[in-house]
Amino acid sequence: KKDGSDFEDTDLQLLITIAAQAALAIENYRLQVEAIEQMRAKKELEIAGELQQRLLPENSLLESEGVNFSGFCIPCTEVGGDYFDYLKLGEDKLGIVIGDVAGHGMSAGFVRGMAKSCVNTAARLEPSVPKVMDMLNGAIYQMAERSGMMTCIFAIMDKRTNVFTFANAGHLY
Repeated sequence: KKDGSDFEDTDLQLLITIAAQAALAIENYRLQVEAIEQMRAKKELEIAGELQQRLLPENSLLESEGVNFSGFCIPCTEVGGDYFDYLKLGEDKLGIVIGDVAGHGMSAGFVRGMAKSCVNTAARLEPSVPKVMDMLNGAIYQMAERSGMMTCIFAIMDKRTNVFTFANAGHLY
């Protein structure tokens, strides 16, 4: 004490009370920071899910000279690995892809986005089922150790010849 007297039990009790209040304030602050971080992460997942939904075809119903296609995707979490798309490949050909990345969450969503980009690029460069599947397989294989696997069906419908060519990479149908 400033006056040189000894500390008493009441002084110790006061110090314990102040320390308990400080500990409670610190814990409340930590919990508040954690809650804010969880809300931010949840918002980011919601935004990622919305962006992922935008990667699906704008019109899930596609009519192409007497053939109708329809699809929809409802992920079980905000972000997932389910994927389908229709690709116009010139005047006479239509590409169709259905895929499923193993797992859920951001990593599956990332692989799904990469797969969409790969399929779109490959199909536009060379609209051939074997070539597209080979390029997709190469891209997925490079990521396999980190991200798991993906099943996929890719098809090209030639409206001029009425030929439907497809390849199935482990996808149940």
